[in-house]
Amino acid sequence: MTLEKSTKSSFRTTYRSGKLAFSDLPALSSKALEVLRTSNSPHEDFIAQFGEYYVAAYMLGGSNANMLGGMAAESSSSTDISGSYTIKVAFIKKTKPIEHHERGGGGLAIGNLSAYDTLNSWDVNLAVSERESYNALMRTAEENSLRGWTLAARVHAKAEEMGLQSGKKVSHAMCERVCHAGLVVELLLMPYSGLHQYVATILDRTTQ
Repeated sequence: MTLEKSTKSSFRTTYRSGKLAFSDLPALSSKALEVLRTSNSPHEDFIAQFGEYYVAAYMLGGSNANMLGGMAAESSSSTDISGSYTIKVAFIKKTKPIEHHERGGGGLAIGNLSAYDTLNSWDVNLAVSERESYNALMRTAEENSLRGWTLAARVHAKAEEMGLQSGKKVSHAMCERVCHAGLVVELLLMPYSGLHQYVATILDRTTQ
């Protein structure tokens, strides 16, 4: 007899607590302005050298996910034999009973887990094919699920630990530390072409 238990689950949560943004719009470098003023194809050449977008803000928060699949099987077997046999030696017959009982069992498990937690800078990809490793994989998935359920509280605790408060100005060095702390869950990108300085420089060319 074989008993099978399959597992398949997917859990993902993302939490955003705020953002770090420029207090003033960023200024273009002298080299960037030179390209806009002198190039025969200012838009194309600007993008080729500096790209199309700049990072306008860091979205703060965290993200956690578990993608789990697997199967565990338990098998058992039994053998029962009963009967008798007769031996005849020198005109003497002797009959003896036969009794044999055997029990056996085994286990098989296969599974895979892909999981991450951005706030802890942790990720794992596992594939297992035996019972002990399968149990360890399930414990890892459960531990990460607990991180997911407490994500919001963990984000606020880490932000408070770093001294991040609403309306507070932070340095570029602090922005870098926030990134390394795992608090940046997303980047907000904006086109350079939307900057006032970019537009004004292009318009100056058309009026000359």
